[in-house]
Amino acid sequence: MFKINILGCGSSSGVPVLGCTCKVCLSILTKNKRMRSSILITIDNTNIIIDTGPDFRQQILNSKTHNIGHALYTHTHSDHCLGIDDLRVCTIYQKKPIDIYATKKIIYDFQERFAFLFHAPKHINRPWQKLQSNIIQYNIPFMINDVTIYPFEQQHGTISTTGFILKHNNIKIAYSTDIKLITTKTIEHLKSMYLDLWIVGYIGYHGSIAHASPNQIMEWIKIISPKQTVFTHMGDNVDYYQLSKNLHTGIQAGFDGMQIILR
Repeated sequence: MFKINILGCGSSSGVPVLGCTCKVCLSILTKNKRMRSSILITIDNTNIIIDTGPDFRQQILNSKTHNIGHALYTHTHSDHCLGIDDLRVCTIYQKKPIDIYATKKIIYDFQERFAFLFHAPKHINRPWQKLQSNIIQYNIPFMINDVTIYPFEQQHGTISTTGFILKHNNIKIAYSTDIKLITTKTIEHLKSMYLDLWIVGYIGYHGSIAHASPNQIMEWIKIISPKQTVFTHMGDNVDYYQLSKNLHTGIQAGFDGMQIILR
């Protein structure tokens, strides 16, 4: 069984955006309020986080999760990684390290920016539960317990981000945030997986150098044909309630705290 908890589904500024007076930012409706994008996936007794943005502490408090074993990272932009220090706090109370999984470039960046998370500072005179680095490569599957994870490359402006397919028994889900382009080969691979769920970034406007347009995303959905699609990483130009009225069956706008159970 997969249990997916959308911890946050907002774009880099979150919603409401500081200082913004647009209709969505001023909305009092709960599903128009979004923390930065992150998800918690629970498979049996295994908890896997994807990304830890600056809202991660509050997201974990909201989720009432007390045992995090593993964290996957898509890239090093601030809205996806600045909560990594809260993983250190989790290790203290769990009394065990947390494994993080990312490409070599991401791991090296983290080790430079957040060195204290990987090596105890010299002034510390007590046991130090550090983060354990695991370098992954695109298109090479790896295992977390009995979950198979397949990382794939996505274009996000001038950088690459990592998308993930997770498979356990006969259930397959994919997560693709911060995506502008993916190769035809990757699209065909996603199609061949017969995904039960695809969580994909939907910035909401007409696209940019870093994010695919709504039309492009809908074209991918037609080709990949997941059983369910949930949008994440939505900006303040996306009104959850208005968008939901116009979506086809099997496609949903995400919201903070949304839970999806797949058996």
